[in-house]
Amino acid sequence: MNGLTDEQRNLARHALGLTSRPKSYRNRYFCTPGGGAHAEWMQMVSAGLAGTDGPDGSEEGLTFFWLTRRGAEAALMPGEKLCAEDFPPPLPEVDKQFLSALAEAPGAWVSLDRLRQFRTEEGERAKRRCSRAGFAKHHRVGPCWEITPAGRTALAKSQEQGRE
Repeated sequence: MNGLTDEQRNLARHALGLTSRPKSYRNRYFCTPGGGAHAEWMQMVSAGLAGTDGPDGSEEGLTFFWLTRRGAEAALMPGEKLCAEDFPPPLPEVDKQFLSALAEAPGAWVSLDRLRQFRTEEGERAKRRCSRAGFAKHHRVGPCWEITPAGRTALAKSQEQGRE
């Protein structure tokens, strides 16, 4: 058993757009409070399989739900995949540490002196991976590094994955 009832699996698959494709292309579901779908989603939230913007609803009385990685993986059938944009692969620990160092530093740019712990072979690989992925920018003037908006998003998603 993967933690989803048949009805919850159907709702989750609909939220992921897996009704007619082998790869998810979204991660959202809106419903009105008080209905059967709302109760099922709230059970998934309680089980850590989904998240919500709150039980009181959002615009036009609708409640917004999304699946956690664990909930989305439980909804997959053999041969199906999750969209990397909604569910990026977990970042290596050293990449998370590098992005965290950039995100926590005062100011936009971080000098290499403040990044001494990444002067190892593993640290250099992390810098290259983060740069290639568009998560960090290296500025030759300075020389300095800065985290990009995509890097902040990737870091936030990796931290969410760690809490699941």
